[in-house]
Amino acid sequence: AWGDEGAKVKVYVEFAEGLLSHPEVKVEAKFEPLRFEVVVNNLGGKESEAAGVTNGNTVLAGKINTEKSNWRFNSNKTRLTVTLVKETDDGAWATLKKHTISQHTGWN
Repeated sequence: AWGDEGAKVKVYVEFAEGLLSHPEVKVEAKFEPLRFEVVVNNLGGKESEAAGVTNGNTVLAGKINTEKSNWRFNSNKTRLTVTLVKETDDGAWATLKKHTISQHTGWN
């Protein structure tokens, strides 16, 4: 799930109870002007377990401030919230990812 809050966009990822509270859990975050990736490793203390969120190969709907964008867990350790701070507040994003139109195939 995600929501636009004016100057920032928040992305929410829900986890089962107990997965984020293990002391071995580590988070790797990478923020670029038109991309982001946040991966949670060692879910539940298991080295092979990882999950995360990214915008993939499609750029975001607008540029983000890479220094101010961040992530956090909620107090119950059941939700990862990624905050993407907009570089400029040009209004609400209708979509998280930018859609481009191909003259040959339509939407990409």
